[in-house]
Amino acid sequence: MGDTEPSSKEPTAVTIGSLSIRGFVSQLGVANFLGIPYAEIPARFRQAKLLRPETLKGVHDGTKFGPRAPQPPDKPKALRAHFYEGVTLSETIPCSEFGCLNLNVYGPPEAVGTQQKLPVYVWIHGGGFTLGDGGAEYDGNFLTSHAIKSGKPMIYVGINYRLGYLGWLTSQELVDEAVNAGEKPFRNVGLLDQRLALQWIQQNISHFGGDPDNVTISGESAGAWSVLAHLRSDLPVCKRGIIMSCPSSVFADLETNQATFDKLVASAGVPVDAPATEKLAALRDMTFEQLDSLRDGFPTTAWDPEWLVGLNPKLPLEYVEQFPEWVESVIVGFTRDEFSLFGISRNIHKWTAQEIRERVAAIIPDQTFLEEVIETYGIDKDSDETARKGLFALASDSMFGIAPLKIGQYTKIPVCVYRFDQADVYEKSVFKGYAFHAIDSLYSPRFPALAESSAPRECRATADHHSKMLIDFTYGEQPWETYATGKKIMRFDGENSGLFECPEGLARLEKMMATKEKEIMFRKGPWQLLRRSS
Repeated sequence: MGDTEPSSKEPTAVTIGSLSIRGFVSQLGVANFLGIPYAEIPARFRQAKLLRPETLKGVHDGTKFGPRAPQPPDKPKALRAHFYEGVTLSETIPCSEFGCLNLNVYGPPEAVGTQQKLPVYVWIHGGGFTLGDGGAEYDGNFLTSHAIKSGKPMIYVGINYRLGYLGWLTSQELVDEAVNAGEKPFRNVGLLDQRLALQWIQQNISHFGGDPDNVTISGESAGAWSVLAHLRSDLPVCKRGIIMSCPSSVFADLETNQATFDKLVASAGVPVDAPATEKLAALRDMTFEQLDSLRDGFPTTAWDPEWLVGLNPKLPLEYVEQFPEWVESVIVGFTRDEFSLFGISRNIHKWTAQEIRERVAAIIPDQTFLEEVIETYGIDKDSDETARKGLFALASDSMFGIAPLKIGQYTKIPVCVYRFDQADVYEKSVFKGYAFHAIDSLYSPRFPALAESSAPRECRATADHHSKMLIDFTYGEQPWETYATGKKIMRFDGENSGLFECPEGLARLEKMMATKEKEIMFRKGPWQLLRRSS
């Protein structure tokens, strides 16, 4: 853990009711309280129940990270190993289905046990609702230390939530089970886990010196979609949101989710017309590995009328015109080369120009629009390199560019937009030269390989600019002018960072989505391409 290991200072502790949470002060001068349970899971697929520390007794050992949610190995992570030098590898942290609902609190030692009411920054990790954790994966020591040194101390909280089918499976049987238990039948219990963590923060963060009424939530990819879902809900859990590389996707209806559930039940050898109790028992008897082996791609988020009260189930979250009154401001952004993460890790970058044209033709049925897409993105060129760049730009725009464009146009609250252009500079990296999907989330915690004095100069500059945005926004400051003011966005790219006019990507998007028919094809096509390449 390096600089995040305990220092020689006396251990620090927080007392809530009869529960003592024992932590430590890291060598970076940050108070750490790790692995704090915030909810308990009564059974697989069931809604978790919020834990109230004042009802607990004894001592919680907050000197080590709590268990991660069960998940498959993150094989592509090895391609990004150079970013994690000097950081505890999350793979060394055990997984636990029923012990994974925990969070990690970081802050100035002098704020512990006081009423300083420091602003609170909450990180919701991404990973396709399949991978990741809110502990070692995104150690909060580095950003918190930087905030303290910058004269803007804050409280940082990283949360864990259920992944895969454990958190993102629904069916009529599970809806009925929740109703019979006297619960609201929420469809995405992993999202509910996050809400419970945010409620725990509202109820308890003051003991660590934080302000429960001044919370900013931030997330990347699946975490960004989660942030947007919280900002769209009818329950105020924060004041602001940072949405980093939010995937543009539609909800699956209950019928679609039911088909997935029925397939799992059949795989367990249970007839589809068996009693609900028998079906659920069969799935609960499976090991996580058995259950996860049946997963086809990333879990789909289910439409939830209990969560998105009064919203249109056919409308993606980024299309909803306004935020609730309790949302004060929003930042939304994307990386320059989003699709390169998937394209390179799945060898799509090795496709020839002809193969690329054939693949694109297979996902865009309208010949006129197909020709427009191919010409706009340069896929009509014979050069394999040019066609590959065009394909990556097309997929990046469609999968991750729509949210910044749509959300950036809101006017009732300040919405600022950014593009992360800082590429991977590591000579041996397969991503060298690309600002790939999730690279900004590696800068967010200020990992040593990117932010310390030994890091490349351009990386340090980018880390400083990015950290300033996160900290200033958490303090309620508007970091730059809104997108609606003059269609300007912030570019994070070393010493070239700064505001610039609407970039080519957003201009292309406006063209590609000029009509409803085009928009539908443009949204769906690249996701189909990605699924067919897996």
